[in-house]
Amino acid sequence: MDVNVWTHTLVLLLWISSSATAPGGRARRRNTNGKTERDADGPPEPWQINQDKTSSPFYQGDIVVPQADLQALRHRRAAVKDRLLLWPEGVIPYHLNKTTLDRKTRKVVRAAMRHWMRKTCIKFRKKKRNDVNFLHFIGDAGCWSYVGMQGGEQKLSLGSGCELFGTVVHEIGHAVGFWHEQARYDRNKYIRILRGNILPGAEENFDKMTFKTINTLGVAYDYNSIMHYGPNYFSVNGKPTIKVKRIGWRAKPKIGQRKVLSELDVAQTRHMYQCNRRDMQRRRKDVCFFSKYGDGRDYRGTVDYTLEGVTCQKWTSQWPQAHCVMSKYWLGDKMDGLGNHNYCRNPGGRRSRPWCFTTLQGTEWQYCDVRICNPLPRRNENESTSLPTNNNLDKR
Repeated sequence: MDVNVWTHTLVLLLWISSSATAPGGRARRRNTNGKTERDADGPPEPWQINQDKTSSPFYQGDIVVPQADLQALRHRRAAVKDRLLLWPEGVIPYHLNKTTLDRKTRKVVRAAMRHWMRKTCIKFRKKKRNDVNFLHFIGDAGCWSYVGMQGGEQKLSLGSGCELFGTVVHEIGHAVGFWHEQARYDRNKYIRILRGNILPGAEENFDKMTFKTINTLGVAYDYNSIMHYGPNYFSVNGKPTIKVKRIGWRAKPKIGQRKVLSELDVAQTRHMYQCNRRDMQRRRKDVCFFSKYGDGRDYRGTVDYTLEGVTCQKWTSQWPQAHCVMSKYWLGDKMDGLGNHNYCRNPGGRRSRPWCFTTLQGTEWQYCDVRICNPLPRRNENESTSLPTNNNLDKR
């Protein structure tokens, strides 16, 4: 074989070998300790940054607690059950450590706090001199946080590699009161843990909470939660450690997304901190809505929760409630005020007042906290509660 041809062939083979990637298009490799190194072409996740920091008692990759409390931690819940661990009135005093956090990271933290405030009733304000309990953002080694309000100075670390918007929103989520979503006791209905692909010694990070202690607040399982593990977390070989079951396909899941709070993240936070209940009390002084039809089909307001204080599901969403309300067969030529939002509506006047699909598991829909000034006489219950599903759509 010609020397030049042999040389070019060898170079081509070496290039192909060095370009090989793991499933999903991300290059992974094993280090000498058998640990999976971070993705070669994507930002590192907190568990990847923290995995070599054995001096801190991290649990589930980025939660820090005293070593003596780890056993008790395993029996806590997906959202904080003890109301003493919630921040009073949802107000979180904070302090940004300018010595350990650079200007860019502090800017990202402020953006992440604004995101939480826009979506929920959580409020962040700068720590005052008399504040005993406050959140202290520092630039220590790794990305980690405590869960819920611990009392006193509560540190949240955003070390090198953690200064990403989604990562900061995630760590704040822990401080607000959330564990990781896949730790729910009911997770086996929705995902499957592929234990054969888990890094040796990291199996504990996939433990689930018990039924007796977990508190999901009734909100449906959230594949798209910013608090959910990604498909390859703690992988020893680059293969998935979490697989979505068929029941979740209609949710179009993007497990492990670190972009924004999901719809159900928002719903659960509102439930936990009673955001909707408080807003409902403030709105009691408002005047009622005068409906041209007497059933609120012409309501175009922005109330997005039910009489029970439950946050509504977006009309364009198929999770947790599957429906065909947005189909042309249901709406006809009119949009009935529907769209890519979760505001209360009464499309087609099919019910006696504005309503919405809920974000709860097991409760398909509820009437909303929208009072009609001139309500029509109460309808036959069977007629007013007929659900717009694929099954009964064909009967019309």
